[in-house]
Amino acid sequence: MASCSDVATQEALTATVILRERLPELKVRFVNVVGLFKLQPLSEHPHGSTEREFDSLFTTDQPVIFNFHVYPWLIHKLAYRFNLVIDRVPGLAARAAQPQGRDEKRDHQ
Repeated sequence: MASCSDVATQEALTATVILRERLPELKVRFVNVVGLFKLQPLSEHPHGSTEREFDSLFTTDQPVIFNFHVYPWLIHKLAYRFNLVIDRVPGLAARAAQPQGRDEKRDHQ
């Protein structure tokens, strides 16, 4: 799980806490991106990352849910040269916030 910006980071941290509570067997890594240019290769920007630095944060074999409220395509554009698999999960926050044990059939009547 990754995020950038204050509100998105608070939301992603909350989602991470909920995931850890409800699925304790699930391993979740949280990455807070403070500088978007770290998502670019070092060869593209002086604040960029080497491939090794990038892979040590995001891994090469696990999907990443990146919470960023501005332009979703921007994350892809900055990081496309790295081995990053970004998952987009519409409605994840709303589903995660629903109290456990709630009867969904009753909610839709």
